[in-house]
Amino acid sequence: MFLHRPLVACLLGLVLVPLSLLAAGTSYVRLNISPSLPYGLYRMRSVASPLTRGTLVVVQVPGWSARTRPFLKPVAAVAGEWVCRVGPTLVIDHRNYGPVYEAWRGDPLPSPIAADTCATVPPGHVFLATAAPSSLDSRYYGPIAMEQIAATATPVWTWGTVDASPIP
Repeated sequence: MFLHRPLVACLLGLVLVPLSLLAAGTSYVRLNISPSLPYGLYRMRSVASPLTRGTLVVVQVPGWSARTRPFLKPVAAVAGEWVCRVGPTLVIDHRNYGPVYEAWRGDPLPSPIAADTCATVPPGHVFLATAAPSSLDSRYYGPIAMEQIAATATPVWTWGTVDASPIP
C-alpha cells in the first residue's frame, strides 16, 4: 500500500492543479505538445491590450491551423515595429529568429517578407515568431490581426526546451 501513495498523490496533483487554476479565474488550461515552445501546461486568459513583445498568445490562423489545434506563439513584434529578412534569416529588433525555409516536404512555403527586405507590422496586428527553426509562425503566414487572437497564455508547468532541429 505504501508504494501506491506517491502514485495517488501524483494523480491527484494532475487533477487538482488544473482544477484550481480554473477556479482562480482562468478560462482554461492548455497542454502544449508543439516543439516550438517548451512542452507543458499553459494557463489561458482573455486578451488584454496592448500586447507586448514576449506575450504568449493562442491564435487560429485561417488556412493553417484549421486542420490542427490553434497555435501557441510568442509575440515577436507589435504594430509599428520592423521585421526583416536578411538573406534566409528572420531578424526582429537585432535578434536572430532563425531561417525562413523556402519549402517543406517538397511543397513551397509562402513568406510575407522577401529576402533582404524589411516590413513594418501594420496597426492592429502583431508578428508571432519563435527562435525554433521548425516553428510555423508569422514568417510564413504574416502578421496576425488582434481580432484573431483567442487568448494569452502563461506557463504553469513546463518541461523540455525549444526544438532546435531544422525542418527535414
